[in-house]
Amino acid sequence: MEPVAWFMELVAPDRPNPWEVEDAVASLAGHPHLAEIMARVPVIWPVSNSLCFNYLGQAGQVLACLRIEDLDQWVRELLDQYEQGGLRAAQAFMLRVEEDFVCRRRGEGGVRLGEIEGWLLPFIQGLSEQPLHLAVAEEAATDTETVYLPAELSLLASETENSLLYKLMAACQWGFIRLRSFLPDGLPGGDDPSRNLARFFDGFADPVLAARLYHCLEAVRVVRFLRDHLPGLMRRSRTLRVTLADRITGEDLLSALQRLVWLPERTPLAVLEATAGPVARDLSAGPRTARDSCALTEAFYPLLSGPGPEGVAVLQGRMILDQVAQTRQRRYREMREELIEALARTLAQRGHQGTRDPGSETENASGRDPGQTLVLESGRPNRGAENRRFVR
Repeated sequence: MEPVAWFMELVAPDRPNPWEVEDAVASLAGHPHLAEIMARVPVIWPVSNSLCFNYLGQAGQVLACLRIEDLDQWVRELLDQYEQGGLRAAQAFMLRVEEDFVCRRRGEGGVRLGEIEGWLLPFIQGLSEQPLHLAVAEEAATDTETVYLPAELSLLASETENSLLYKLMAACQWGFIRLRSFLPDGLPGGDDPSRNLARFFDGFADPVLAARLYHCLEAVRVVRFLRDHLPGLMRRSRTLRVTLADRITGEDLLSALQRLVWLPERTPLAVLEATAGPVARDLSAGPRTARDSCALTEAFYPLLSGPGPEGVAVLQGRMILDQVAQTRQRRYREMREELIEALARTLAQRGHQGTRDPGSETENASGRDPGQTLVLESGRPNRGAENRRFVR
């Protein structure tokens, strides 16, 4: 059957424009695997018409380096890419079939987050001792509840190395949470430290550049923390860290800082003196708190000569302060609601006890002395109360 008529039959009762169909299948005329290519159309068409046309336009080239028995798996991964990143991500996946699929099927190159989530999620939850989540994003990031990582990594030569890089990236995001990088104390402003940090960046001529500098400085602090608390991971990852640090060729301050992020074992003064001069001595001991990084941002900012290199902040990713603030506000609301519910239960128990035993004034059904004060664990305690009971 002629490809256009065949396609129309497969997608019926839909009636796409014939000229679009002709363009999509033009390269498939006489293809030896036309039947296998067309057999996947009913799977892709209901998901996205545009994706299906793109698939038909690329299928011939894809099968030039793909075994026909791997086509089903490739289509499944294509649909995953579309679901996670839309049409553009799926198009990129089709164009990179050798790097993104064939090499991985041979045990080479990249690894996908979904393939390692089974062990990576328990790893970061074990570190944090709280129910952190994993999710896909273009760059590594965290809102302090979810760790976001790229859908796939292929920066290094082997699947083992890329899996280890995923682990290091996840640990770095946990480090930002653990060290309160996005909730620094001591900045002027209101009660929300994440909003205060955003206002701090707004005080610079280029807030985005200031934020990038601060993030680099905090990443230096985090990797030093990881060196002390996860020495095994840092030792195993040294080879890949050297490889990625060596790819940074810039001589500007941000490039030098980024190399220091990858290789915290190096002496900061030796790495930064050429670009930061005497100010580099301020980093000799490293920032001890997020507030120290703010002070170093103010000191280093005048030395910046430009936005720095692109595409090298693989380890620390990017900051998402708006999401951090939203997460913090939601947690506060939940804790406040829990406190209100606890107080309501206590009052109800006291009222019930009063009905049963009007003469009792020193003990209630919960066993709590009336002199105790209920306070929220993360809230501000009543300084006048000597006997408190904490409510989680």
